[in-house]
Amino acid sequence: MLTAQGVTMKELATMLAGFQAIGRPVVNRTALDGTFDFHIPFEPGFVFGPNPGSPLVPSPAADSGPNFFAAIQEQLGLKLQSERAAVEFVVIDHAERPTEN
Repeated sequence: MLTAQGVTMKELATMLAGFQAIGRPVVNRTALDGTFDFHIPFEPGFVFGPNPGSPLVPSPAADSGPNFFAAIQEQLGLKLQSERAAVEFVVIDHAERPTEN
């Protein structure tokens, strides 16, 4: 379930990028301003395994409701589509331990 209050489309894009189902950056191209409240129930395709650190396993309830992508489209009217786009990221090319003073 995804619930939020007072969220901009840019913030929603950032939240969506953090979902394991997406696994990549999300760029807001809606041109919508303002803030939005929403409550989106969905059935995940995969759930955490029985032990910490175990891989994801298929959800037994996956067929009982809309999946993540369908819920976003049906309930918010937003479509997530894969495409190539320029995104900002930080590259750290060197790091050193701080010296003691």
